[in-house]
Amino acid sequence: MQKYILLIKPDSHSNHNNFQQQLLNAAQSLANTGAKHVRLNKVDQAVAGADSLRISQQQNPYQAMISFWLSDERFFNTVIDCFSGFSTDLAGYRVQQHEPILNEQYPSSAGQRTEGMNQVVLLEIPPRLDREQWLDIWLNSHGQIACDIQSTFGYRQNIVTKVMTHNAPTVDAIVEENFPAAAMTDSSAFYGCPGDEQETQRRQQQMIDSVVRFIDFDKIECLPMSEYNFD
Repeated sequence: MQKYILLIKPDSHSNHNNFQQQLLNAAQSLANTGAKHVRLNKVDQAVAGADSLRISQQQNPYQAMISFWLSDERFFNTVIDCFSGFSTDLAGYRVQQHEPILNEQYPSSAGQRTEGMNQVVLLEIPPRLDREQWLDIWLNSHGQIACDIQSTFGYRQNIVTKVMTHNAPTVDAIVEENFPAAAMTDSSAFYGCPGDEQETQRRQQQMIDSVVRFIDFDKIECLPMSEYNFD
């Protein structure tokens, strides 16, 4: 089976509440039709406290992301049909997943919201690095640093291997990082050292020093979302 990711923006005339429910309905429909490991992420009121963590270069950022596994790529267009009725801006990618941290701390029931937030990050390889160099830094160095100094309880690294939709923006990888609720508003909780300001600053600097090796901040989307699993 292969994993796929679909980035979603609502139609300009969409009602916010309707869009939220349409996403949940479409994700459930997708799970019912045979896709596996369906996971919906969406921007909603539950992650409003994380707005200060949001980084976007777009005037109209993506409002949702759905990931799923298919046994046959020919079924991908069926997935598009589930969402095209309320979104005309869909960007699809086939990805190779690495999962350094499996969420065993806050498992959720099918169709229910996962604890905290899922920080969805869209990455692009900077011109100064070739693909192999970039992947080596991200997968073999930075990933472990991030796991060690953050309160992440779920971590998936998705390498884009194929663009599935016409006019999809350049995205080389997509990160999914689960954080506890306190991390949305408390930096020390984000970095896994609650109440320790000195250690928080040290870890922040360590993260910055690692990130600048392989990310240009003018080409990154960092989008806090709520996560729903449909397994």
